[in-house]
Amino acid sequence: MTRFLALLSLSTLALAACGGGNDETAEPDASANAVFDSETTVDTDAMAEAAEEKDAPKSVPAPEGSKAGDAMILGAEDAPLTIVEYASSTCPACAAFHSQVFPKIKEEYIDTGKVRFEYREFPTNPQNLAYAGFYLARCAATDRGAPAYFAMLDTLYERQREWAYGPNPGPVLESIASQAGIDREGLQSCLYREDVKAAVKANVMRGLEDDNVRQTPTFMIDGKEVDWGRSEEGMMAMIDSELAKRAQ
Repeated sequence: MTRFLALLSLSTLALAACGGGNDETAEPDASANAVFDSETTVDTDAMAEAAEEKDAPKSVPAPEGSKAGDAMILGAEDAPLTIVEYASSTCPACAAFHSQVFPKIKEEYIDTGKVRFEYREFPTNPQNLAYAGFYLARCAATDRGAPAYFAMLDTLYERQREWAYGPNPGPVLESIASQAGIDREGLQSCLYREDVKAAVKANVMRGLEDDNVRQTPTFMIDGKEVDWGRSEEGMMAMIDSELAKRAQ
C-alpha cells in the first residue's frame, strides 16, 4: 500500500495544484440542491499546467487493442442530439448528477436512441486524486470500452466521499479497482499508461482551449454551453427542447 501511494504521488506530482475556487477539501454537503448550487469552478492556469505533467517517472505502453484511449460515449451514432459533459471525478455536483439525474436521462433518451452522450474528463481539486480516478476508469475500459468506463465512474461517484475526501484514498481506490478485476500491479501500471494519460490530457486541453470550460459539470451541445437547470426536470426539459428543434 505504501508503494501504491508513493506511485500515486509521483505520477501526479505536477497535478497537485488546486483546480477550484471552492474549498473542496472539506466533505461535500449531502443535500442535492446545495451540491448543484455549488458547481466546481476551475483555475484555468492550474488546469493547463497540470495537464502538461512534467518529469513523469516512466511510461507504460497501451496493451494491443486497448479501448482505453477512445472517446467515452454512450448512445447511438445516429442519435439526433449529442450532449457533451465536462466533469471531474472529485466534483460533488458531478457525483450528484450521475447518481440522481443521469440514470433517468440514460433510460429515457440514451437507451432509446434519442441522445448520444460523451463524457470528457476535466479534473478539479483535489487534482491528484481526480486524475487517479480517471486513469482507473480508463484502464477499466481497456477491453470493454465505454460501458466499462461508465460503470467505473458510477462506482467512483458512489464512493467519492471515501476516496476523494477520506483520510486514506489508496486502500479505497484499490478496493474499487479490484471490483473491475484490476489488481494492485495493474492499478500501479495504470497510473503510467500512455493511452490513458494522453486521452485525459486531450480532453482537458480541449475543454480549456476550445470549449472555454470554467466549472464542472458543464454540458455542451453543438459547441455551446447549455443550462441544464441543476435538476432532473431541468435536464429533461432542456433535452426535449433541443430534440424539438431538430424535429422541425
